[in-house]
Amino acid sequence: MIRFPTTPAELKEAIAKLSATWLARASKRTEHFRQVGRYDEVSGIWSEIKEVYMGLQHNKCAYCERRLAGPPFGDVEHDVEHFRPKSSVAAWPTPMIAAKRGINYDFATGGAADPGYYLLAYSPFNYVTACKPCNSPLKANYFPIAGARKAAGEDPALQEDEQAFLIYPLGSFDADPEEVLTFDGIIPVPVEKTGTKARRAKVIVDFFELDNREELRRERSNVIVWLWIAHRLVSTGSLADQKIAQKSIRNLTSPASPHTNCARAFVRLIGENPVRAEALATEANDYLDSES
Repeated sequence: MIRFPTTPAELKEAIAKLSATWLARASKRTEHFRQVGRYDEVSGIWSEIKEVYMGLQHNKCAYCERRLAGPPFGDVEHDVEHFRPKSSVAAWPTPMIAAKRGINYDFATGGAADPGYYLLAYSPFNYVTACKPCNSPLKANYFPIAGARKAAGEDPALQEDEQAFLIYPLGSFDADPEEVLTFDGIIPVPVEKTGTKARRAKVIVDFFELDNREELRRERSNVIVWLWIAHRLVSTGSLADQKIAQKSIRNLTSPASPHTNCARAFVRLIGENPVRAEALATEANDYLDSES
């Protein structure tokens, strides 16, 4: 995960540019939910503004950083995802998930809630776009928290007391994901060893199965191998090769590239411990060989 910068004004402006009436219609629907005390409609209108979030996220999944197709065909690959579930919230992990993933936390992750966050069903800062595996079945209607659930909240920026384990990556009111979660080669690891950030990173990895999904491991392996090759060319290649390699490193670590967090972590490692970086690049290359 990485942060995708935007402000409330910028986000609303982008939505209005795509659909001039969407914000007003969303406000009217929210008022209805407030009156009935729950999420209540036959069908939603959030798909109308999907392209806004696809653009903000550089056509990447907000959670796993896989690169998906852009417009017009990307509409099929991207799901608009409610960060805080609009309807009922289920407790996570379920016994089946805990058994499958070997989850046995020594801290609470919050209970179920019905109704869910019905006043956030049309909050612009409660949406991201996600790949289908991350959105369903992994995200589904789960939202683990360490504090007390505030399902009737109307502003995601004021929900800090819930102490959400998942990170909302758009804007700046939540933590920077790269200050919570980093990578050791292709494996996601907490930035800190203990404390709140460590628990948060652990839950995020378990929640989205970021450590064991083959497609993610394979794509990250490719990123690491290409970064290592580019690093070597910067050191030993011709002037022309060096320029290409430097540009490749910039591209691979840019927010628009897939698995930016992983790429940036590996580049830092090259600078800090090149021997370890070479070993991880070799492991990544061997992994790709085994998958071919």
